[in-house]
Amino acid sequence: MVATLAWWEIGGVIVLGVWSSACVCYAFRVPRVHVFLNRHNRFGALASWALATTRNLQDNPGTHALEFRDVDQAGVASDWIRVLSSDYWVWHAFLWFPGKIAAFRLQNMGREIAFCAELRPPATRLIDEHGHRMECFVRELHPPAPHTVRQLRLLQHSIVSGQDVQKVVWQSKLTSHAAFD
Repeated sequence: MVATLAWWEIGGVIVLGVWSSACVCYAFRVPRVHVFLNRHNRFGALASWALATTRNLQDNPGTHALEFRDVDQAGVASDWIRVLSSDYWVWHAFLWFPGKIAAFRLQNMGREIAFCAELRPPATRLIDEHGHRMECFVRELHPPAPHTVRQLRLLQHSIVSGQDVQKVVWQSKLTSHAAFD
């Protein structure tokens, strides 16, 4: 008996074949094709080597973490809540790890903010743009409660003389996000 494939099975095989070929071209940075794929990879559907790494960045000095806290009308501040850390890692990272995309973006923004803050005069426009992106990201994940103001901070983890040190790289002003709504 001859097995026949349905049209949707053939279509699925073709789509998966095209997707895997695009992932290989994206990961190996094939000239011109990589630029085209990078421009059209809006949803992060193409896998790169960053998704397949199993390295735990927790021991890597220079990792960054994004935290927020809310302050109510009485001036009482909540504890700092960690939203994202660039040392985010899970055991199945070698298969698929889309959470690492956001962690790498945070790491890159943290490095740029630290670099721009050290410039004389500091590049405040770029720092403010990154700060605005981080505020929007946190607001999407954790909408603020009514009548509260939110404060964000970006921490950098480093090792100095064998001890863990966390330094505040950037801290936002208290905002109610009314300007963004």
